[in-house]
Amino acid sequence: VEHMEARLKEDILAEVTSSGGRMLLHREEYNPALNHSSVIGFWENILVDDVKTPAEVYAGLKDEGYNLAYRRIPLTREREPLASDIDAVQHCKDDSAGSYLFVSHTGFGGVAYAMAITCLKLSANRSESLVGPLCFYPTTKDSLPPLSQALLDGVRKLDDYRDILSLTRVLINGPKSKSEVDMVIERCSGAGHLRDDILYYRKQLEKCTNCDDENRSYLMDMGIKALRRYFFLITFRSYLYSTSTEEVVGFKRWMEARPELGHLCHNLRIDK
Repeated sequence: VEHMEARLKEDILAEVTSSGGRMLLHREEYNPALNHSSVIGFWENILVDDVKTPAEVYAGLKDEGYNLAYRRIPLTREREPLASDIDAVQHCKDDSAGSYLFVSHTGFGGVAYAMAITCLKLSANRSESLVGPLCFYPTTKDSLPPLSQALLDGVRKLDDYRDILSLTRVLINGPKSKSEVDMVIERCSGAGHLRDDILYYRKQLEKCTNCDDENRSYLMDMGIKALRRYFFLITFRSYLYSTSTEEVVGFKRWMEARPELGHLCHNLRIDK
C-alpha cells in the first residue's frame, strides 16, 4: 500500500506541475429531490510541499518534536484475517505510551478489530476487566447499512454461532474469554461493531435465496472473514490467560501448536 501511495504522490506532483499548481478533483453531490447523484469536477490549488503520504505526515510530526511511533497494519474487511495480524498489533503496545491513536483509511471495521486487540492486551497486562474510556472521532461512514435495534437485541440474546460455542469449550477460560471479548467489542463499537458485521452478512445470506452463485459466494466469504476475526479475538484472550508476560511465544506460534484450533478456524460457517 505504501508503494502505491508513493506512486500516487508522483502522479499528483506530475499533474500539479503540468497544470500550473492545480489539480482536477471530483466530488459527489446528491440531490434528494431527484434521488440522483452527480459527479462534479473542480480545480484545486495545490502546493507541491503539501503533497505527502501518511508515512511522511507522521515522520514530519516526529521531526517537529511530537513523541509518537507510527505503525501501519492492513486490516480491511475484505482481507483474510491471520493469526500474525494479532502479533503485529499486540507488538505495537508501548508501556510508555500515554495513548493510542487508530486511523482507518477504508471506513469502519478494520480499525475496530485493531482497537479490540489492543484493549484486550492492555486489560490483561493491567489485570483489569476493561481499559479506560475510549474516544472516537469518526471521519468516514460505515459501509454496512444499519440494522434495527430490535433485530440486534434479539440476535445478541441468541448468544452466537455453533462454531464459536465449540471454540469456548476447548479454550482455557473459554466462556470468560468470550464474555470479555463481547464487552470490548461493545466498548469499541464507535469504530465499527464486529459482531454486527457477522449478523449483517448472515442476514443477507438468508435473504439471498435467488441470488447468483457469485453474489452468494461473496456474502459467505465476507461473513466468514468477520466470524474469523471474532474467533481470533476470543482465542487471543484465552492465549493471554495461558501465557505470562515473560513468555515470548507469539500468538501465531501458540495457535500452530494447537491443531484443534486451526481445524476450527479453517472450518467456520455462518449459515448454521
